[in-house]
Amino acid sequence: ESRLGSSPEPPREPTTDADTSFRYDMSHPRRGLAIIINNKHFNPSTQMEVREGSEVDQENLSQVLLDLGFDVRVYTDLTCGQMRRVLRKVAVEDHSDSDSPHLTSPVP
Repeated sequence: ESRLGSSPEPPREPTTDADTSFRYDMSHPRRGLAIIINNKHFNPSTQMEVREGSEVDQENLSQVLLDLGFDVRVYTDLTCGQMRRVLRKVAVEDHSDSDSPHLTSPVP
């Protein structure tokens, strides 16, 4: 238990290969690809309302991911079939020079 004003924790032991085996290798030339799917408008049959403000969330999320070094691709108002096609296309691309992929959708 750590409390304000208590003495600092002792130094940690150096990490071993076993410690790092569960970490992403972040030494690739590129950070990776980030896919943002922003669905603001929906098919009327879903009875879902327009997601007002989702473009602001998308812009903010895009900027954070860009600041982190990701290549960002934004898709808007996709159907389920279109989302599957985008993900299949991205899945067959060569990501071997990237640290990690990222897929997200802004949440209202």
